[in-house]
Order: sequence, then C-alpha cells, then structure tokens
Amino acid sequence: TSHVYRASVPVCSGGLRAIVVCPTTFVIYCGGGDGTVRKLRGDDMRWTLEGEATLDGAVTSMSMVSNGTEILVGTDSGRMYRMLVDDLSSQLVSVGHTAEVTCVCFGTRSDVFASASSEGAIKVWDLNNYSVLAETRVAAPGGARCMCWIGDTALVSGWEDYFVRCHDASTMQALWEIPNAHRGAVTAVATHSDASLSYVLSGGEDGSVRIWALRSRELMLQFVEHKKSVSKVP
Repeated sequence: TSHVYRASVPVCSGGLRAIVVCPTTFVIYCGGGDGTVRKLRGDDMRWTLEGEATLDGAVTSMSMVSNGTEILVGTDSGRMYRMLVDDLSSQLVSVGHTAEVTCVCFGTRSDVFASASSEGAIKVWDLNNYSVLAETRVAAPGGARCMCWIGDTALVSGWEDYFVRCHDASTMQALWEIPNAHRGAVTAVATHSDASLSYVLSGGEDGSVRIWALRSRELMLQFVEHKKSVSKVP
C-alpha cells in the first residue's frame, strides 16, 4: 500500500503532544501544548470537531483505558486527569511537583503538611485523601530552601534569592516578605508566637542567625558564629 499525503488538519497550538485513536470508531483525541484535548471524528480529508476541554498545563501524555470509556491525561504541571470520552468531562486524579522537592513540614495538624520545590512551587496537602488544598508558585530563581508553619494558618519560607516570605496557608495569598534577609540563600527558618513574644528565626548561607519581629519584621538580634551555611534552627 502506498502512503500518500492527503490533508493537514490544525487541532491545537503549542504543538500536538499526544494522540489517542479509538479502535472501534473513526474518533481521535488530540492533546496539545496549549492544554486542550479535542475530540475529532471523520476520515481522510473530512474531520469534525465534536468536543473540546482545557486542562491545567500542556498535555504530555494520553492513554485510553481498556474498556474505552475514559482517557488518562497527564500534563506538564504535574497533574493527572481521568477524562470521559463521551463529553470530555474530567476529574483530577493526582497532583505532584515538577521539580526537585526541597523541603516539607508539618504544622500543628497531623493530617496536613506543606512542601516546596526548586521551581518556586508551594503546596499544602491533605493526608486524608492526598489532595492539594492550596498551592502557589513564586517567580524566584532557585525556589524555596526551607519552610515552617505559624500555627496552622500561615507558612514562612526561606528562599534562594535571599528572601523570607510568608503565605496564607488556605489561600496562598502573599502576606509579607523580608528582602535580603541574608547575604546569600536563606537555608533555615523557624517561628515562635505567644502572648508575650512573637518572632521569626532565620539562618543563611552567610553563617548568620537572625531574629526578626513577627509583626513588624524588624531585625531584633543577630548571631554570626557559624563559619558555613546554617542547616537548621530550632
């Protein structure tokens, strides 16, 4: 059989990243770099768009389950979806980081923890169902190096770009930041809060340990005893 070029059908932008063909019908499912999955029916030069769905992140892989009712779709944002072939409705199955995980920490609850990565992503996880409760991404080179909780309401993190940042744990809204907290990456953070005194403790690549007022973020004390990077503060 000779293979002769017949037609070109544009289906997405950002490149066609994955394609699934239904073995029993003239239906194909196309995943694009623009995060869309499109359902087309036809043959040769006649193709009709029957459905379209948009996911979070560029589609990187697709596979139809054995009974032909669903497609598993993966994206470059670390997400995996189950998608019905009939109407392309989707359900999020799993979420993960897409770069090196640099720190994890628990707060006051044993069923909730937070993680951060070298790409600047912060995620809060629910261990009851392994879902992500909240997430954000900070455009900071090198990402977060360390992190801790303030109770169970906020997250304080130390970053490669010398910043200390704080985010609301439920909404991931940025609450405050301390720029140039150290002369180098912030490698360790801890917090203390009670009725009489509240502060943030940070350690850096410069070997210094600094204590900051939690409410005003003013520098209260500094200790420069270490010769190398501070690995942990209590």
